[in-house]
This record gives sequence, structure tokens and C-alpha cells, in this order.
Amino acid sequence: MRYAPCVITEFDVTGFQAALGKRNIALGDPLKHTAETGSTNTDATEAAKRGAPHGALFVSDHQSAGRGRRGATWTSSPGENLLFSLVLRPPGSVQSLTNLTLALGLGVAEALDGFVSPAATVKWPNDIYVNNAKLGGILVETHTSGATVDFVVVGIGLNVHLSTQPPGLDVPATSVALASNGQAFTRESLLVAVLNRLDERIREHAASGLDGMISAINARSYLQGRAVDTERLSGTVVGIDASGALLIDVQGRSEAVRSGTVRLAGG
Repeated sequence: MRYAPCVITEFDVTGFQAALGKRNIALGDPLKHTAETGSTNTDATEAAKRGAPHGALFVSDHQSAGRGRRGATWTSSPGENLLFSLVLRPPGSVQSLTNLTLALGLGVAEALDGFVSPAATVKWPNDIYVNNAKLGGILVETHTSGATVDFVVVGIGLNVHLSTQPPGLDVPATSVALASNGQAFTRESLLVAVLNRLDERIREHAASGLDGMISAINARSYLQGRAVDTERLSGTVVGIDASGALLIDVQGRSEAVRSGTVRLAGG
């Protein structure tokens, strides 16, 4: 496997903003970049409470307290990967946002088409996979007042220049560099591509939920047709419905899983 030529450097704010300015994207402005922070999701949350607008972007070269779904931690060497969070102020109720993660996952996977091969897939509900290895993850934190959505913070971590397997992982890891087949790229160009697809999918989700993209989501499903175990059942994944539920065939009976951890059987 050829490794893409790259130089790990501090995020190029000027270059990124110049590239972003050539696209009509409602995400990425204003931008706050830090060489190191505790968590970009925490930074975004604090800024949103102070009124940061929809699309505000927080990028860091290193997180000392990055976090993932269900209390997991996210570790990354300084300057190696792409770590960022977005403030979203979507319309609609708390209930209408329950499946937003799937729309975001689809957008990220689609954006990677120009950078990796084979095509990226989404392991329900929030992990990005390429060639049976994890490339990234998405953490959505919805902040509410009763039934009203105040704002949403989306944290995304993508392995970009990772070249070796970090110790202690429970699943294989890969990166854009490892899956790029030698194609040169930058973190800045990757982020612009991701924001472009996220903007489109976020707009579509606000207008019609998953209805118009559920076929594309199923086509990108890493778990489709695989035997899996969940906290309460085991079976074979047969699809994802428009509500965002994972559909599992259990001895001829279809069961809908709406939350929790899903593992490949025997994994």
C-alpha cells in the first residue's frame, strides 16, 4: 500500500479560508483554530451559549480531552488528524433531530469519495469505515430547553495522516493517507470537501428528514447483511428505515434498534 505524501503541519487557516471562500457553503464561518484544546465540542458549546451562529467552526490540531459517543475518548497525535466541531441551529423539534447523525455520516462518507478507495461506509449510527477499518467518528450533542432546540454541536474526528495502528483499539483503524493510494491531499482541502457535503445533507435533513436520502444511507451501510450483536438481541442487519432505526432480522422476525452499541457477531 502506498502512503500519500504529506507533511504534518499546523492547520493552514489562511489557505482553508481561501478555499472555503470559493464555495457557497453555510458552514465554516466564523472559524476558531487552536493548536491545542481540551475538546472542540466544549469550545463550540461554550461559544454557542454566547450566541455563536449556525456554521461556526472550531478546529484544533490536538485535543487533550477529546470525547466520543457513549463516553468514549478520542485520542490523536498533534497535527496528525482532522478534529473539528460545528455549531448548528437547525429548525424543528428535538424529535426531528434524532436521526441527524445518519445524515451527517452520509455527508462525510460522500465527501471522502474524492480522497479514498474503496468508498467510505457508515457503521450505524456514527462511525466512518473504509475497507473494514474505522477512519472516523461523529458525536452529536443536542442542547435543548424543554422541547425546543437551542443549538446542536457536531464533533467530527477523522484519521488523516495516521500511518500505524494505535495501541489498545478494539477495532482496526485506517486513515485517509492509508486509503488514498498515494494521492496527495491536505487537511484543509479535506475539510472543505466535508463541509460542502455536510451543508447539503443538513439542508436536506431540515427540509425532509431522511426521506430523500435513506436509499443512499442504506447503500453506504457498513453493517448491511452482516450478523451483529446488540445489548438485547442478535441477528442479521437488513436495513435502516426512514426514522433512522437499524433493522435486524432475528429468526425471521424484524426488530428495530434505535440506540445502543452494535458489534459484529463474534467481535
